[in-house]
Amino acid sequence: MEQEKNQLLSSLLRNTADGDTQAFRRLYDQTSPQLYAIALQMMRAESAADDVLQDAFVQVWHRASDYHAERGTVMAWLTTIVRYRAIDMLRKQRNDLSLDQDTIDATAVQLDIAAKDADSSEPGGPMESAMADEDADYLAECLSRLSGAQKQSVALAFFRGMTHQELSDCLAMPLGTIKSRLRRSLMRLKNCLAQLGYTDEIPPRTN
Repeated sequence: MEQEKNQLLSSLLRNTADGDTQAFRRLYDQTSPQLYAIALQMMRAESAADDVLQDAFVQVWHRASDYHAERGTVMAWLTTIVRYRAIDMLRKQRNDLSLDQDTIDATAVQLDIAAKDADSSEPGGPMESAMADEDADYLAECLSRLSGAQKQSVALAFFRGMTHQELSDCLAMPLGTIKSRLRRSLMRLKNCLAQLGYTDEIPPRTN
């Protein structure tokens, strides 16, 4: 089944390289759902994923003749193009990354800052809401004390859900450097929160 699909995609890609727009349209129809899912997973936003997919297929149209079957399947080749387009877009966005209060409030739970013992109080009560607001204030204060590079690493890892490998690709830095920077950043956050009187643990990133 997979071999038959790859043969079909290979044929469509060869015809695309010859300027066949119908083949290109069929290639898009056959592969775009899976490729869009990959783009969305990396970009975390539908509009950004749409842009990545569009840029990727523009590249496919112009570079269809670059595909060589001995290097892998058509789907693997297309996936590589989408991933690189997503990484390029993330690199362009990284300098514009901001950590405003709304972002902090919405994602504090990802750091377990706003997590509460479910047995300690009823969910949604006024005391819980007040504590969550205070926790977000703690987090905002401690994030402001991080360096730009540390803040960026924490934001991409926790607010965008990027893995260590995705951070390495996005920031064009060695994987070991990414891990050590994120570890130092989380330690600084933990120490800062402790100084402010907050004692809950921040969970480590393991991926």
